[in-house]
Amino acid sequence: MKFSTQRRSGSALIVVLWAVVLLAFAVAIASEKVGLVLGDASIRAKRVQAELLSRSAYASLEKILKDERKHNLESERNKKDQKRRLDLNRFQGTWRSDPVEFEGGVFWLEIEDEQSRIHWLKTPFYVWRNLLRTAGLRAEQIDAWADCLADWQDADDSRGLNGAESFDYLALKENRRRAKNAPIMDMGEIYWVMGGADLFDLQVPVESGQDGARPLLPYTTLDGDGKININTAPAFLIAAALDIQLEDAEQVVRKRWGPDGVPGTADDVFLESAPTGQNVIQSAPPASTGTSTNAPSPSTAITTSSNYFRVRGVGVFQEQRVVCEALAKKGGDEGLTLLRLPRVVERKRDRPDENQK
Repeated sequence: MKFSTQRRSGSALIVVLWAVVLLAFAVAIASEKVGLVLGDASIRAKRVQAELLSRSAYASLEKILKDERKHNLESERNKKDQKRRLDLNRFQGTWRSDPVEFEGGVFWLEIEDEQSRIHWLKTPFYVWRNLLRTAGLRAEQIDAWADCLADWQDADDSRGLNGAESFDYLALKENRRRAKNAPIMDMGEIYWVMGGADLFDLQVPVESGQDGARPLLPYTTLDGDGKININTAPAFLIAAALDIQLEDAEQVVRKRWGPDGVPGTADDVFLESAPTGQNVIQSAPPASTGTSTNAPSPSTAITTSSNYFRVRGVGVFQEQRVVCEALAKKGGDEGLTLLRLPRVVERKRDRPDENQK
């Protein structure tokens, strides 16, 4: 009888020990979940602060531009300063302001030329034709894309020679829809135009003598007036716009870089006009098959000074980075007017080495 009592006591002790183990396990899981929740809340709070800093950059836009104009007037300082100063009338690609410390974080502005890209709708079509040929598209494919793009936007249901109207889209097995019959306003709409999805994935050669190619999409835009700035555009777009070989366009880019051959430094050369005649080495036939008498004038597709810019506000708060982006137009007195409200385009953990770039 005594032995039986001891067995019952031992069993009860084991049950109690298991209960304690399970309880400790449950507490550990709960603590971990609470920690994760608190950690997520902390990250969100930091990102909110980073976004506020990012938007603060736009509030400081006028002052930052004013300070840059002041620096440009100090010629002696410019001679010693190896950093290229901001000049919107003679803009040469990209520019970044000095970081500003504020409320425990930091923010700065980045300005990029929107007219260094090719416009889906406004850039003359001969430029697109030259460009798409380098990507290996056949003439009939290029003509079909042009007709489909026109049919998507025009107000009638008359189909172009190689185009597509609502009855063509409704006959598709998947993603059936109607043609918009109105101007394209958003980049995503181009995906729905017949042939647009293929162009989104298209890659183009960007350097002569190289086997590699890059996606075309990042070099396109729906903002601006459609003219390509030869002081900021990559060589392959300059080649398409000037109707010259890629090797010759690369010489134009190298000329922009100045004597040191490094872009973004004080000795960069601003091109006052597009190179023509003897300024461009005609080492091979023109990229297009059109003759000089019937080919469109490059003046309809190029410019040396831009009016439209992509302005980014970057905010960093305790290892969290938020980037906002807005479209701006050059105004009087070298100022910028925002045409579109800033929107968040990036949220991520900040890498300290990126701030030094």
